[in-house]
Amino acid sequence: MLAALFGVFLLAGAGTGFLLTAIERQAAVLRAAALEGQHEALAEIMSDSLKSAVNFQIYASAPAKSESEPLTPGVPAGDCLVCIGQGVIYEFYLQGDQIEYDQTVNGSVQTRSFSDVSKIGQSLFNMNQGILQAQWSLTTAIDSVPFNVYGMPLQMR
Repeated sequence: MLAALFGVFLLAGAGTGFLLTAIERQAAVLRAAALEGQHEALAEIMSDSLKSAVNFQIYASAPAKSESEPLTPGVPAGDCLVCIGQGVIYEFYLQGDQIEYDQTVNGSVQTRSFSDVSKIGQSLFNMNQGILQAQWSLTTAIDSVPFNVYGMPLQMR
């Protein structure tokens, strides 16, 4: 009787360990999928901002908040992008291991952060071959996902 009871407890303990491992793995997969979804949304926001921009500039780092045109001269590659649309200012910049996104409409600023970012190359934004590009990598517990956004602002079409 004791041997049978010991066997049941042994099997239950092993099953519980496997179940906990499976639950932890599933939770990690769900967190990674949610993070990838957030960065896909960022890539879409960035693409739409680039396509609708009437003016844009790349800076080495985040400049003082832009209120209107004209933008100060920028650089061909850097970690900050400012796009000016019709009544909207979009700012994307690298802050440590996250991309900060500010949208300014009529003086009201909304800020969102996207974490676990690492640059691909020397800078987040560049004008390689005359096309505005953003490239970063998202590192999760499951894998590393590269993101590439290409855009041609209105003034360049």
